[in-house]
Amino acid sequence: MMTTARSAPETGLRPVPGAVVRCGRFPSNDDVSSEFAAQFGPPARDSLDHDQIAMPDDRSDGLRGRDLLGLGGLLAGSVVGCTAIGLVIDHLAGSGPVGTLVGVAVGIVLGAIGFAVRVRRALQDMSK
Repeated sequence: MMTTARSAPETGLRPVPGAVVRCGRFPSNDDVSSEFAAQFGPPARDSLDHDQIAMPDDRSDGLRGRDLLGLGGLLAGSVVGCTAIGLVIDHLAGSGPVGTLVGVAVGIVLGAIGFAVRVRRALQDMSK
């Protein structure tokens, strides 16, 4: 059902002259796309071959996003893991924070060594 727009006194809106309002339903995507195509013609097709576009992660040299996430996981995992082992040792031995602090220190050292090994390997792969 089509009606002309009327003002809504409670909102203070004024009608647009000649505007048509559809009552009872919202236009579907098919209605909108057919109206758009009728006004502006069919959508243009690009001539790009999307399979040939190189994305930044498609390069084989250097550290990519997933490599950097792996390095962050290595650092965090080593610190958290060694800290947890230190907490367990503290709990079993009743030694206070000594095991936890040693666990944190060992985790930092092991994480730094693993980080250095992985980065050095990636840099050597880049230079080849």
